[in-house]
Amino acid sequence: RAKPDLALRQLVTQHRHGCWILILSNAAIQRWFEKHDVRCVIAGSVAAGIQLPSRDHDQRAVCRHAAGMLLGLGHRRLALIITRSELAGDLESAAGFVEGVQVSRHPEATAEVCWHDGTVPGICNAMRRLYARDDPPTGLLVANAFHHLTVMGMLNQLGRRIPREVSVISRDGEAYMDYEVPVPTRYEAKPQQFARSLLEVVNANLLGLHVSRPYLRVMPRFVRGETIAAPRPGSP
Repeated sequence: RAKPDLALRQLVTQHRHGCWILILSNAAIQRWFEKHDVRCVIAGSVAAGIQLPSRDHDQRAVCRHAAGMLLGLGHRRLALIITRSELAGDLESAAGFVEGVQVSRHPEATAEVCWHDGTVPGICNAMRRLYARDDPPTGLLVANAFHHLTVMGMLNQLGRRIPREVSVISRDGEAYMDYEVPVPTRYEAKPQQFARSLLEVVNANLLGLHVSRPYLRVMPRFVRGETIAAPRPGSP
């Protein structure tokens, strides 16, 4: 515990700053900045109990909505493919996905959170385990736009047709997705809008002004592509 504390202390003392922007920060880093009263803004989700200003997409709401979309199409075996991390956004994603199924009108539906290590081999191994079962999921949510590429490739290798046999949604959007076939179903946020929102709270922080909405969450736009459909009768 002393080493991270020392590293952060050196970082802050050796670099002149007005306001730090914390990206991909876990709870330990956020607590350190809060404890030492270092002026900062979190670009991402803030951990539970942390009172620091932040800007992020509403990952919990996105994943809850995605579960509802798949259920509405008739899927009853759902899985979230996500990196095992300490990031609040990923934890919120998992909670929202499970919550979306639990509050639905389909008690027979299941929501599985399939954690992996964030590497291509790790994602491939997780997919092989899922689809080696007798009752694999027919609806997938992938919590990273680049991991979505790996998942789509693995489904192709495993002989699973999209969307006839498996529907796939990406939690995040990237520009390259407009060139994919089939066009991915995904959630898209405008980078300029997020940047303006982040800059607003950074400027207020620098000027010592009150921030009226310190914990703003933005709901990305749902883009229905070509990778979701109702499950086929008799799907495995």
